[in-house]
Order: sequence, then C-alpha cells, then structure tokens
Amino acid sequence: MTRTTASLQAPASSPPSSATSTHRLLLAAGLASALTAVVATLWLSQPAWNGFETESSGLLRTWLSAGAVAMSQLIIGLLGMVSASLALRAAHRAANWPRWLAPLGIAQTLFIGLGLIGMGVIAALGYLLALVMPLALAFVVLQLVRRGERVRWIAVAITAVVLVAALATGILTGPAAEALRDVLVQLPSALAQVSPFMLLLCTALAWAAVSVQAARRGGGTGLAPGIVLRHRRLITVLAAVGPLPYALVRLTWLTPWPLQAPADADPDILFWGFALSLGAWAGSVLTLGLIRPWGETFPRWLPVIAGRPVPVALAAVPGGIVAGAVCAAAVPLLRSFAQHAFTDTLASALIMPFWFWGPMLALAVWGYVLHRQQQSELRAVT
Repeated sequence: MTRTTASLQAPASSPPSSATSTHRLLLAAGLASALTAVVATLWLSQPAWNGFETESSGLLRTWLSAGAVAMSQLIIGLLGMVSASLALRAAHRAANWPRWLAPLGIAQTLFIGLGLIGMGVIAALGYLLALVMPLALAFVVLQLVRRGERVRWIAVAITAVVLVAALATGILTGPAAEALRDVLVQLPSALAQVSPFMLLLCTALAWAAVSVQAARRGGGTGLAPGIVLRHRRLITVLAAVGPLPYALVRLTWLTPWPLQAPADADPDILFWGFALSLGAWAGSVLTLGLIRPWGETFPRWLPVIAGRPVPVALAAVPGGIVAGAVCAAAVPLLRSFAQHAFTDTLASALIMPFWFWGPMLALAVWGYVLHRQQQSELRAVT
C-alpha cells in the first residue's frame, strides 16, 4: 500500500514505453500536417475542387477568399510538418521535448479548429450516425432481450413506444424511404467532400494531444489533470446533458406538438428529425459510458467480446473526434444564431449548446484517459 501511494504521489517521469508513445503521437501530428498541406496544394492547383467554396464555415472563410484559406491551410500544414520534425530531433538528442512545442500545438489546434473546419464535419457525423442508428438500436435491443435480464422489458417497452409513434406519423414509410435511398446513393460523394475536413479535424486533435503531452512532460499542466480526474464524474454527466435538448426537441416531432419543426413538414423531414434524435440519445448514453463499468469492460450481453477490457482508444478516439467537431462548429453556429432576434438566438443556443457540450465532452474524454492510465499504473505496482 505504501508503495502504491508513493508511486501516485511521485512526479510523473516518462518511462521508455511512454516516451515511445509520445514520439508516435508527434509522428502522427507531423504526418497529418503533411497530408493537410498536400490537400491544400491540390485545392490550389485545381480551384474547382476547393472545399472552402461550399463546405467550410470556418472563421477564415468569413474574411478571406477560398483560395486564400487554402493557402493558409498549406502554410499551417508545412509549419506543422517542420515543427514535428524539429521536435522529434530535439527529443532524440536531449530526451526531452522543446519548450515551444506546447504553445505551438495549442496555436495549431485553435487555428485549424476555429479557422478552417467549421460546421461541415459535425453535420456529416450527425447524418452518418443517423444512418446507422436504426441497425445499431435493433442490435442492442435484440441483445438486451436475449441476455440483459434486468433491463429486458424496459428495452422492449421503450422500443415499442418509439415504433408506435414513428408508425403513427408515417415517417418509416413512403417518402421517408425514398429520402433514405437518395441519401445512400449520394453518400459516397458526400463522404469524399467532407473527408478533407475530417483530416483537418484529426490534425487539430493530434496537435492538441501533442500540446497536452508536451506540457505534461515539461511540468506545465499544473493542477489541471488532478482537477479533471477528481471531478470527472460531474464533468461527464454535464457532457452527457449536452445533446439532450436537441434530442428532446427532435423527439417532439413524433407528437402532435412538434417543436422547431418546419411548417407542414413532410414525412421524410420527420424521419431525419427522428433519426438525428436517436443519434443524440446514443451520444448521451455513450458519454455516460466513460464513467460506467461497461466503459472499461465490455458488458456480458455483447457476443464474443463480453468481459474483455475496453481498449482506451476505442472510447477516447471517437469521443475526441466528436468533441473536436462540436468545438469547431460552436463559434460558426453561434454566429449564425446571432443573425436572428435575441429570443430566437437564446433558444437556439440552448437547444444546440455546442459552446458547452464540446468543451465538456473534451474534458470528459481526458478524464477517462487519465482514469484508465491511473488504473494501469495501480495494476503495475501491485
């Protein structure tokens, strides 16, 4: 017990395995930066392909032309590639990362996240999740009915109520089915359009991770990890609340009192509102998994993998991607809300609280990673 306590209170020193993982992280950031530079070069050589013409709502597009924004992406990509190379060289020589790496990583993250990405990624992720939700929900309900004794009838009852409401509104038949087929046909081209912005998001997240790791190795994170770890349950609950206002509003589209629904909405519009609501509910439940036992060990109702440890990356990577996409969309979304009357702006900001949800989700994911690292260290010293 004394040995365990001492190991947790001692200053963090980076063992060889940790150093290797952080070097890999820096390599990933450099590679992602190089790829963003390649994409920007293609956009500059072929203006017709430039995604900033239509897809991005990043802040830079407000002030600059699409070509100028692509040039900015080229510059930031080259800067990231060179910076990663220099940092790796310095780390190999002095077994320590340079002091300028943490602030540079923060600058890269903010420039890419706020200036370049915008709302395209979160919209694409939302509709992709909406597409897979019916199948995922059917799988979960089937497994709970088969093996989840405690929640079996709750799952059946909720599913029955939702299906009755969906069938009563006609959103699962007719025009909705045609709309779903149209989306599936257009899905490959839509993914091709949004993929460069997914690359930008991954680049921003890689540099965010580099900046945190560099600050941690240099002792620059201060009390932040301890505070996040100590309050991670509260932070995670707050993050899980983030998508619920949107989910509740969209779920009212199945009732005679729809909120925020277009006038005389067709069944296909109601279908997408229903599907997006399911996606938001799923996001809230999965967020709670960051503090639940099934977020560390696969539950017994899952086939094949039941009882096995959940890989940290399986929760942290998707959670980080969603958190980054939500944070990137927060400022453009607030700017669009601000164009309306104050009451409408306030209502929209509360129904889609990206300004709150994104940072909370990022902190919740960080707290989960810190917790899993702490658990691993405890097992190593006992």
